[in-house]
Amino acid sequence: MSQDAEIAPKTSKSDPLGNMPSPDAIVFVASVLVKNIGEKTVTAVQWEYLLFEAGAREPVKRYRVQSKRTILPNEQIELTKEVTPKGHEQQARLLRIEYADGTFWQQK
Repeated sequence: MSQDAEIAPKTSKSDPLGNMPSPDAIVFVASVLVKNIGEKTVTAVQWEYLLFEAGAREPVKRYRVQSKRTILPNEQIELTKEVTPKGHEQQARLLRIEYADGTFWQQK
């Protein structure tokens, strides 16, 4: 589990069809910093972003994210996802990493 997860407030804008939240709605950007410390090129990372109430063991909201990004060996990138704020504490964790050669690592 990553301690490098951060959230930053972001105000969204309304669209003419009403598919997006109103201009006053607040949206947060969840992010996790990932560094490829292996020798294989990464092609996708599946990660989870969890929001908790203070002191709770179970999350009040869980976002599963599939980030299809090429990450070369020794390269570090930031993965992001817009989320609706809920809860007071947050946590990010990696679930699966896919490599260019077709192999993968998956959390047990």
